[in-house]
Order: sequence, then C-alpha cells, then structure tokens
Amino acid sequence: SARKLNPHRAASLRPPAMVEGALAAHFVTPGLHRIHHSDHAAEADSNFGTVLTLWDRLFGTYLGAPLRGAAACDA
Repeated sequence: SARKLNPHRAASLRPPAMVEGALAAHFVTPGLHRIHHSDHAAEADSNFGTVLTLWDRLFGTYLGAPLRGAAACDA
C-alpha cells in the first residue's frame, strides 16, 4: 500500500542519538530530513538529499542542526 511506501512516515522515527550522529555524516537521517521541513526559510532551503548528504555538502545546502535549536523542529 502507499502508506507503507511513504518516506515521510519513516522520517518521524527517531533512532538513538549515537546512531543518528554516526549515520548523519554520510546519510540523510530522519533528524536531518526534519530540518528540511521547517517553517523557517533558511532551514527549509537545506538538506534536499534523499539518501546521501554528499549532494547537500557539495552544493552548500547541508545543515547539520536546526538554526533555532532542535526543539524548533519538533513543533
């Protein structure tokens, strides 16, 4: 079903901080993807990659943490 294939559903998962930190060096994690969906323009204009952070790093759109703190992306 479409529900099972929805990547945004997986973005709501939260892996342990140590796991997310290790993966975020190379892979788009739920936390990095959450920043992309911010209502803050500078954050929304970041982290466009779907699998690898390489592309965002290459094009200067990588943002490793929310500009307004992690709580701003949790709202």
